[in-house]
Amino acid sequence: MFREDYRYCGNELKRVMVITYTKWARWSKEEKDLLAKSYDQKTMAELSKMFGRPIKSIEAQLTRIGVFKYPNWSKQDEQYLLDNYTRLTPEQLSLILKKSKNAIRIKKHRICIK
Repeated sequence: MFREDYRYCGNELKRVMVITYTKWARWSKEEKDLLAKSYDQKTMAELSKMFGRPIKSIEAQLTRIGVFKYPNWSKQDEQYLLDNYTRLTPEQLSLILKKSKNAIRIKKHRICIK
C-alpha cells in the first residue's frame, strides 16, 4: 500500500511515503469491517489514503457491503442546507439532516455553495 521513496523538494532530498495501487487486490474481511466502521467518520479521500485504494474502489466496496447508499435529498433538506451552511459545520448539518458528512460536502459542491 505505501512504499518509502526519496524525492527532491527544491534542492533538498526528502523521504516521502508514496501510495502504491495494485492492479487488483481482493478486500480482506478485516478491511471490509474497518471500512464499514470508518465510513461515517472520514472523508473518501482519507479512506482512500488509509486503505491505499482509489476512491472508486472504496465507493464500490461500500455499495457491495450495503453501507454506502446515495442519499435521497428532499427539497426541504436542500433548502435547509442552503439556509444554514454558513452558520453550521458539516458535522452539525449531518446530524440534523441525518446524512453523512460526505453527503453534505458533495451536495454543497453540487449546488455550487463554496
